[in-house]
Amino acid sequence: MQLIRRAWKDLASAHGTCEHIPQAMAGLGDKSASVRQAARWKIDNYVVLQGDLYEGAPWVASELLKMLRRGDLPDRCIVIDLLLEFALGSADGGSIPTSLGPLSLDLATKRVIADGLDVFEAEQVMGGASAVLAQQVVEEIEGWRQDGVIPLSS
Repeated sequence: MQLIRRAWKDLASAHGTCEHIPQAMAGLGDKSASVRQAARWKIDNYVVLQGDLYEGAPWVASELLKMLRRGDLPDRCIVIDLLLEFALGSADGGSIPTSLGPLSLDLATKRVIADGLDVFEAEQVMGGASAVLAQQVVEEIEGWRQDGVIPLSS
């Protein structure tokens, strides 16, 4: 599944739009732990807030997975923890344009995360603190598959 590209300024967040998200994601790659932590909250408090997903969630999840695939992050845990929050989050409404046609915000976010299963499995092999978080995401994906929320081939 591919998300239909949209401008960050056109995606809703808990507090307006997602136009600040690219800068926040860049902050996740900063050498300073305090910059990374501030960046995390600029994503968490806007795109997934107290378990509620907002319109930008699937696009942010997709970009976070790309960051993990690159492998040059100073703190992989913070990114995987964000993705775990997205995995545990939910949305009551919203329609997201995808290559499969419109999907609910909740399902589109889950599909994006499930498409990153290989990333989380590789993280488990590497061990460390990030492996524990990755295991939790893998368990969520497996639960979605068992419950028929996402297809087995995702």
